Order: sequence, then structure tokens, then C-alpha cells
Amino acid sequence: MLADKTLRFQGRNTNLQGLRENIVHYLQSDGFKVQEPRPSQGGMLIQAQKGGFLRELITAERALNILVQGEPNNFTVRVGIGKWVQNIAVATVETLVVSELFLPLDVGEMVWNVEVEKKLLRKINDFVAMGPTMSAQSVKMDQPQMEVVTKDGTTVLTSESKIVKGRVERVTGAGHFVVYPNKDEGADVVKTGNHVMVLTDMKLFLDITLEVVREPMTTPYPTSEFAIDVKGRNRQLQMCTVYCKGEQLYTIDANGAPQYEVQLPLGGTLRFHIPDTLKPLKASIVEVREGEITIYETFDLIPGAAAAIGATELPFART
Repeated sequence: MLADKTLRFQGRNTNLQGLRENIVHYLQSDGFKVQEPRPSQGGMLIQAQKGGFLRELITAERALNILVQGEPNNFTVRVGIGKWVQNIAVATVETLVVSELFLPLDVGEMVWNVEVEKKLLRKINDFVAMGPTMSAQSVKMDQPQMEVVTKDGTTVLTSESKIVKGRVERVTGAGHFVVYPNKDEGADVVKTGNHVMVLTDMKLFLDITLEVVREPMTTPYPTSEFAIDVKGRNRQLQMCTVYCKGEQLYTIDANGAPQYEVQLPLGGTLRFHIPDTLKPLKASIVEVREGEITIYETFDLIPGAAAAIGATELPFART
């Protein structure tokens, strides 16, 4: 099956910007790394990568590409696999070679149907069906939203799913886990044959610490009063990215240029600036990503966050 599919919509009066935002939020919630060029008359392109997704095709050089072109009452959404464009933030669709974004690749029918036809394309149809008043805030994701936070030295999980804490006692030769629930965990909610997700405390494994600091930043960078320090301690991250409320934060390199994906050296610290427009609140989620691993933290639990939250909640705090 050719890894290239085009959906055409007519007479829908669709908010194309809202459609783009909803697709981006959906992909990010599903664990994809997303990048986009500047919107232009040529259309809106979304590039996404995710470890394990169409493993043989989505590599460091390739991406799942989604191109939205047209006007609200007559537009197309093309989905395919092609080149992952470096430094895409300064490009537009007109400056890119479209044939490189949609390569004539053959994929297994079952894999493509499960990963793209039944998930992504169906979700795009749902977004369009929401009508002209569609907004990113109205999206309901398929999977439950989960937060992993640390409080008083323990890991707290909150989710729509049932959570049973325990420990892995043994791993069999076939790679199966033998898990013992903690005392009084009520393990009777788990039955033989249930599908489960095993989560480990990645924050402790990676030994990553976060801290909010005050460091005003102005033009030519996005205006920012506060930043998040990511400290590696005994861990090195090859490609460290940080998100707050779903928006990727930037750090300033030695040449004074903003960077969004950088290496965190062993025992080193990276400072990611929070644009003032984000206005993080107590329940805002901060994500630190390294490949397929994501660490979640609620903003108010990060040391130093109280000052930033106070500045956000006082409308006349700054003059």
C-alpha cells in the first residue's frame, strides 16, 4: 500500500488554523515530536516523528507529513511519509520540495490502516466535522490524559484509568513481568487477561531536577521573565526538549541563538525560557523529553515556581 493519502473537503467552512492546532495537539498528546514551517499562502505543513511508529519508515531523516492546502470551503489534507526538514521554522511550504515530503513508499496495509487510516485520518475527519467554530480547547483526545508528578518525595499518578502501584519482582526469560502489588493497593481490580500499562518513575531513573528562576529576556527573543533550569546531575541527554502547556520552550546557546533541541551534558544545566504569553498556572504541565521518554511535572511543584505563578495571577504586578 502506498503511504500517501489525500482527504478533500468542500462546503465545510472550516477554521483551517483551528484544524492545524488540533492536529498538532493530537499528535503531541500521542507522543509525537512535531515541527512546522511558517504558515503561508502555500498551505500549512506539520511534520511529526515518534519512536516505534511505522518503525521501518519513520527514521531520523523521515517524518509523517501532513499538508493542509486550500480555503475554508474547499481544501485538502494530504498525509504521507517523506523528508524531515532541518531548520524548518524559517521556511514556508513554497520553499520546500513537495515531492520530498511525500515519497512513493510501500507500507504494510495492516500497519498503515491501524496507525493512519483508523487513528489520524479518522481524527482529522472528526475535527472537520466540528464546524467553523472549532477551537483547540474543545478537543477530546481518544486516550486518557495522564500526569506524573512528584509530591513529598513520592510519585503520584492521576488518570482516568485505574492505577495499581507495585514492584517488578522478576522478569522471565520470555521477557514477561512478574509484578507484586504494594500492600493495601487493592489489586483485585486487575484481572488475568487485562491490558495494562507499566510505568516506571523515569524522573528518578534519569535523575533530572527542575527549578524555576527569574531571568528577564527581551528582544530579539520572545519576551520572558522566568525560565526553567533543567539539571542533568548524573545523566546526559542527547536531545533534550522542554514543553510548558504544550508549547516548546527555547534556550540560548553560546552564540546567542535560540535553540529548541539541545544536548544536556553530564552534570550540566540548561535554561529554557518561558514566554510571558504562556502564563503558566499551578496545574500547567511541564514536559522534559529525551527520545521516547517523557518526564511530566506540574508547574507549581517545581522549586521557585511560586514567584512565577504570583506574577501571573497579579494583573498589575509589572509596569
